[in-house]
Amino acid sequence: MYKIMKPRTVFLSVIFSVCATLSWAQSWDLSETMKAVFADGVLTISTTANAEAMPDFPMFGPVPPPPWYQVYSEIHSLVIVNNVTSIGSFAFCLCRSLTSVTIPNSVTTIGESAFNFCSLTSVTMPNVTEIGGTAFGGCTGLTSVTMPNVTSIGSFAFEGCTGLTSVIIPKSVNNIRNYAFTRCTGLKNVSVAWETPLHLITYYFENDVVKSNGVDASCFSVVNTSEITLHVPPGTKSLYEEAEVWKDFGMVQETGVIPEVTKPVGENGRGVFSLCLYIPSDAKLTGSFEIQFPDGFTLDEQLTVLSVEFGGGATLSFTAKGNNTWLIEINPSDLKSANVTEYRKIMDIAYKANENVTVGSYEVNIMNLDFTTNDGVSIKEELMSVNIPVNQQPTSVEPVLNSPFNACFTGNMLSVKSQYSETIAVYSVMGAQLYTTVKNPGIINIPFHLQSGKIVIIQGSKSGTAKILKQH
Repeated sequence: MYKIMKPRTVFLSVIFSVCATLSWAQSWDLSETMKAVFADGVLTISTTANAEAMPDFPMFGPVPPPPWYQVYSEIHSLVIVNNVTSIGSFAFCLCRSLTSVTIPNSVTTIGESAFNFCSLTSVTMPNVTEIGGTAFGGCTGLTSVTMPNVTSIGSFAFEGCTGLTSVIIPKSVNNIRNYAFTRCTGLKNVSVAWETPLHLITYYFENDVVKSNGVDASCFSVVNTSEITLHVPPGTKSLYEEAEVWKDFGMVQETGVIPEVTKPVGENGRGVFSLCLYIPSDAKLTGSFEIQFPDGFTLDEQLTVLSVEFGGGATLSFTAKGNNTWLIEINPSDLKSANVTEYRKIMDIAYKANENVTVGSYEVNIMNLDFTTNDGVSIKEELMSVNIPVNQQPTSVEPVLNSPFNACFTGNMLSVKSQYSETIAVYSVMGAQLYTTVKNPGIINIPFHLQSGKIVIIQGSKSGTAKILKQH
């Protein structure tokens, strides 16, 4: 009898184990097209619609709490799939085990108390424009917030986020409600990007709804702003030192990139300009920017280098993007010397001009510059223009006078004459090799298509060098 019952017992145990596993994966319909699925500590919100807002879940009232309420303590990670356009009010409030959230580009609004008292450590909100009141209030472990497109920060939005040491308020923000950063006692740096300081808040009615614009005087209440550095755009320090709210910061520091031309284009066809900024010299710096040259110019990647003031391990990478534009990226680096804020050179940017470039001044565009230091200071410039001068007609190979080596054009035929058997090479005035061959003593005729008015350099291995202008 024992021999018969034993396998049945094992079989029933397996059945119960499978049922327990299956019951752990749960799903709820939030609408006809939106669904929430919870499994293995991960809650995923998705929709089959092209765009759909998540419903709100008021803490009190006739609307029931979120359906995942019973597993609040088991949710460790939240994934919101693209096409969801908002995160509902109180949706994840009190999910104290929630440490990670993925917010897609489609989400533009975060509702009231959406993540109140969660255990999030970092949040990236790529396209969120509105952060509701108390949205991240009480998230004491939150150390990093990225919100590049936010326009409105609600009341108590980051209240009590004591782990925040720095916050970057983008230029897009035009509304910071009362107590938005109250009790953020860990703050050391606040970066803003307005050329004119955001003014004290004003309230008004719009369609019977109270609206506001500006920054509330209580924004940084219960925060010792006298010990916080406020980073502002170049040339605006005096404005912030006199503006309400911002004048209360202990130090107002201008932060921005300044381009300086250090070497104009000369006869070798090359020029250099440098990027400099005010920054603590012990900071780590990462980031990228795009650079666009005018016609006739190109980036010289070999001579574009980081400043010697950067420590070991710093690297540059270059990506050609078309339209005479390059993406330049700086990977982690340590700036050397003392930990004081001072004017430092970041890098030298070298460029080349071709033979068509004439004497004059030309404009280079630096676009989408985005640098960040290890302590959260943001340095951003959407567009900077740099005037680079060309002092002399570029040429990379100098002619040798009284050379027994001669060359001329006859139509599209290049005739080269010398008394030697030798190797000859044809170069552009920028030094790029266009053609090479070996000739016997006397004349060699080379088919060579070149536009009228163009110059090439002919160089013989024994005879010397000649500079030739095609006139017809």
